[in-house]
Amino acid sequence: MAAEISEVIAVSVSVAAGGASAAGFGTNMAVGANGPGGVNSYTSLASMTLADYSASDAEAVAGAAMFTQSPKPTLIKTYTTIADVLQQQTITFDIDFVTGNTVTFTIDGSDTAIVFNASNVQTYADIKTALDLRADVNTTVIDAGARTVVITTDASVVDGELTVTNATAGGATQPVGTLVETVAAVSLITNLNALEQLDTDWYMLVISTHTSVDIQRAASWVETRRHVFGWQDDDPNILVAADTTDVAFILQAANRTRTFGLYHDDNTEDNVAGWIGNVIAAADPDIRTTTWANQTIASGVVVDLTTTQSSSVRGITKTANTFETIGSNGRTRPGQLHDGTFIDIRVTVDWLTARLEEALFNLITAAADNGSKIPFTQAGIDQVEGEISGVMTTAVNAGHVADGTVVIFMPVIASISVANKAARTLTGILVSADLAGAVQTITISVTLAT
Repeated sequence: MAAEISEVIAVSVSVAAGGASAAGFGTNMAVGANGPGGVNSYTSLASMTLADYSASDAEAVAGAAMFTQSPKPTLIKTYTTIADVLQQQTITFDIDFVTGNTVTFTIDGSDTAIVFNASNVQTYADIKTALDLRADVNTTVIDAGARTVVITTDASVVDGELTVTNATAGGATQPVGTLVETVAAVSLITNLNALEQLDTDWYMLVISTHTSVDIQRAASWVETRRHVFGWQDDDPNILVAADTTDVAFILQAANRTRTFGLYHDDNTEDNVAGWIGNVIAAADPDIRTTTWANQTIASGVVVDLTTTQSSSVRGITKTANTFETIGSNGRTRPGQLHDGTFIDIRVTVDWLTARLEEALFNLITAAADNGSKIPFTQAGIDQVEGEISGVMTTAVNAGHVADGTVVIFMPVIASISVANKAARTLTGILVSADLAGAVQTITISVTLAT
């Protein structure tokens, strides 16, 4: 994987209360088990289904939902995953268990203790019984003669891997267990890591599965990257505000800042892909911005919810989204991430970070390519300010930030420390601006006199 621009240009954009290239923000990535393998790019549904996908494949259904929109994306990418494999770890003890021993297995910080019971053979049987009761363990295979315990991680473990240690206390002798990972885990996270090595020039992520664990895995993965993940699920528990078992509640409780969810009662209708395709195509962030609320989804099927159910999906315990009939048309609302932030704000932050990085990196590298440099003088600092000002002007014109609110503070050359000059690092640049925001709902009070 290529080095990131952020290693050279450090930009921090935050939103106070009160990776992709210039083309990448318009590119969506659909990840699933079908397809020809690796990363593939498509400019139409026909190009997807001509040879690589059948129309019923989940990735093609997502592609159809995106390409049906008007305007529609000019490009979507797909990545073909390899099958999940459950992690296996083998612990081999050096001697038998004896009277007085208590062996404790610590798995992801949670202890399971087994007391010696009658014989070495029975103690191994008790180890299997105790470990099999754990939700994070799929199966345990024991061999008292070989003194081995093989632990298979359960498929419900979000990162796919367990950290296992063991310790034995009491008795005349204490067996010591040596652990070896005999089968490495393969999960959606493994696949997304592999995708990252091949291609990072895309922005929005959708996946072909609707399982809670895979949704959590994708949400965990994007949280530390400059991508945004949209999911859809039909779990009826999402409709119950007090329920704490559904994926919407789990992601809200985790305060996921780069993931948004859409409830729909039929997962064969890929409304979330259509929603992404519609907004991303309609709003090139270099030209204009839009809210993710009140959007239509061409060919999307609305879901019929009661007022209580709709409020549950959109409320503070789920922070998900709906596609419901409002007036006479299907509309999305409220366009929020699981931390309660509006999706368009996340897009603005990511876009501004990327464009500032690109502008300043291009300034430095263009000088290097021309056999020159940006001097560490007031004139050089002024060149840097010019690039920042250009990006912020674009931000105003595209509707990311409010006109007349941009303030750029640049250090003067006399204030730069000797150490920073020696390190050739320009610091102390501060930029502030007000978000342009958006009007999504309107409240009016009218008083009529008689």
